[in-house]
Amino acid sequence: MVARDQSIYQSNLAAAQAGNAEAELKVGNALCCSVSADQPFYNTQRATEFLCRAAIQGNRDAMFRLGRIYDGDAVDGLRAGRRLAAAVADAPLHPVAAWTWFSLAADAGAPDGARRAEQVRTHMSAPQLAQARQLQAAGARAMPCTESEVAHGA
Repeated sequence: MVARDQSIYQSNLAAAQAGNAEAELKVGNALCCSVSADQPFYNTQRATEFLCRAAIQGNRDAMFRLGRIYDGDAVDGLRAGRRLAAAVADAPLHPVAAWTWFSLAADAGAPDGARRAEQVRTHMSAPQLAQARQLQAAGARAMPCTESEVAHGA
């Protein structure tokens, strides 16, 4: 899988750096997500940087992916080793960011956005939900987005 992800990364990087939202999504997905230092290609911070740029341009798939990352569901497909490592690493959950990105994705037409937002909402406190609703109302450009911004409450 690393070779496949590296190929996707290489073939889309120039377009992503030029601001193409679809290429930013592909590069972000290819880089997502680091679960250990033993896998140096995968880098959650860099993945979220590309995904955020795509999300700010209105890419609903990037919004949904960011929701998944902040809900602790970052690893796709049959990557059993990476899924296990992610579970063992006990990735921090960020329910405000997860709910907001899922809700923005739903607003943009993502089929599972509303369902996933509702799942996250059931585990949120009233103050967290109020904060998330304020962020949703402000829109994607106002969101703390990258892993470092979300982790540090920016």
